[in-house]
Amino acid sequence: MGVALSGFASMTAISTHESPPSARMNGVLFLLSLSILINYIDRSNLSIPSPLIKGELGITDWQLGTLLAAFFWTYGFMQIPAGWLVDRFDVKWVFAAGFFLWSTATATTGILHGFAALIVIRIILGVGESVAFPSYCKILGIHFSESRRGFANSAIMAGLGLGPAIGILVGGNVVARFGWRPFFLVLGLGALLWLVPWLAWMPRRTRAAASSTETTVGIPPSFHEPDGQGRRIGVCSVLDFEHWPGEAFGPVDRRRILSDSGTKNNAWSGAIRLGRIAGRSGLCTRQHFHMGLGPGGHFPWNER
Repeated sequence: MGVALSGFASMTAISTHESPPSARMNGVLFLLSLSILINYIDRSNLSIPSPLIKGELGITDWQLGTLLAAFFWTYGFMQIPAGWLVDRFDVKWVFAAGFFLWSTATATTGILHGFAALIVIRIILGVGESVAFPSYCKILGIHFSESRRGFANSAIMAGLGLGPAIGILVGGNVVARFGWRPFFLVLGLGALLWLVPWLAWMPRRTRAAASSTETTVGIPPSFHEPDGQGRRIGVCSVLDFEHWPGEAFGPVDRRRILSDSGTKNNAWSGAIRLGRIAGRSGLCTRQHFHMGLGPGGHFPWNER
């Protein structure tokens, strides 16, 4: 789960100097934000045409629920192995391999015709997507200076929030017009184009970058400073967002939206989700905390 990435990043690397951001790394940050947007569309996309899939394949409600949950089986269990991979090998290639795997799994979903095959492909999707957040933490820690990690983290979190909203809003209309199989094929194959600029822009790991990482693990002193307070607020806010059932089940109503009009309702569900995000979202950076949230830049509840 993508919470407090800047906090994790500060534990994995120490910034020795503040260099101005390069156009290349700005491009990498854009690709990271785009990748998490695609990531969150792909993990929740099965819920969009679920009424059509249920009817076409003749599966039960229990089987549909199993399909929607299967992704999280491997996604959860593979987090620690994925973290080991990005530490052991070049994150550029580990993340590229994961992105290729989950995009291919998404495209393959559109040509499958059985419950067992869909279960397998959802499990593979979880394996591919498990490398995402370990990779983001590694990249922010190595390639972004401490003064830029707040903004970089917020850009990634923006993609996280917009992914399901855009996916449901656009996907519902696409599925209603063209069917669910073309939706998965175009989504998965089109996403593979992301790999072209990634391989061109993302720098390879160097020995200097590898040796600059810190080996100790603990709570950084900055966590108790004003911007550390912001991280705690962000964690609490994201926990509520992350555990909202819509991430896994999207527009599938807990009572019943399994009707022919279900895919059209997805557009409204996506629009509502955009409104929820707009109402909750905010950009909190180091500069904002020092602009007067309390005397001396400290929070009022820290005053003694």
